[in-house]
Amino acid sequence: MSELIFENVIKRYRKKVVLKNISFEVNKGSLVGLIGPNGAGKTTTIKLIAGLLKVDSGKILVNGRDPFTQHADALKEVGILIEPQFFPYLTAYENLAYLSSAMGLDKHQIDSLLEFVGLKNERNKKVSSFSFGMKQRLGLAQALLGNPSIVILDEPNIGLDPMGIIDLKNSLKKLVEEKKIVIISTHILKMVEDLCTEIIFINNGEIIYQGELEKLFLMKKKFRLKGKPVDKIKRFLIQTNKNFLTFNDSNALEFYASDEEMREIVQTLNSENCSILQVEQLSADLEEIFIDLVRRRKDGKDN
Repeated sequence: MSELIFENVIKRYRKKVVLKNISFEVNKGSLVGLIGPNGAGKTTTIKLIAGLLKVDSGKILVNGRDPFTQHADALKEVGILIEPQFFPYLTAYENLAYLSSAMGLDKHQIDSLLEFVGLKNERNKKVSSFSFGMKQRLGLAQALLGNPSIVILDEPNIGLDPMGIIDLKNSLKKLVEEKKIVIISTHILKMVEDLCTEIIFINNGEIIYQGELEKLFLMKKKFRLKGKPVDKIKRFLIQTNKNFLTFNDSNALEFYASDEEMREIVQTLNSENCSILQVEQLSADLEEIFIDLVRRRKDGKDN
């Protein structure tokens, strides 16, 4: 059984449905990017995992248990960073020591955690003097208390400088090497592209893609096609449900397709007496793919 399971989950706030029948599973050793625009349902998903909200229908299992009705048992191996809270008049060490005591943990791992998140030299400084980025680092240390098997981080990169982001990436990679599940919720798609092995795209409360990042890039390659007559080629792409970009200074059209789709497009255009001048594969990025997926879902297209 997977360590984290969502099965046909629906969540409403009053009359508004914010999660619409979503399902996914996450296994050990996965670094998953939970991504989507603001208001897509990412934070609601995290709060459901944390047992802070109850589903209206469907099922959630964290380590085989319901996080809402079996809160303590389900979450004893889960570390979550949403909006970290600290005692500003206590030091970094004292904040972690207080939380450790509240969780029934000993304090032996606090110094190693402070070193892990890059706060070793700030051990005895009061949190009131910390920058926002330093507080984010301390929040990550909080989430890692007790050596959880599942680590969930909501916008962990906020407030971090470029070196802090590099340190964060290295830290998360180490957690995955330890066979932990790491889920990061963020709108910074470049970070997900550089770091994650799997993604869950949420838009308007629906999952529009869930799976390996590598497979998504194979499914959604970016091509530039030059040919004549360009109007005829445009009409064909519209008929085949391809969103494309045009360029006024050339006959080039850019769009996303799989290798198989691209072969079929070229074969069909040749059979329709179109002149194909050039086909070029371009480098695609996650942001462009996300926009394409959202547009296609909005237009009622499946591929």
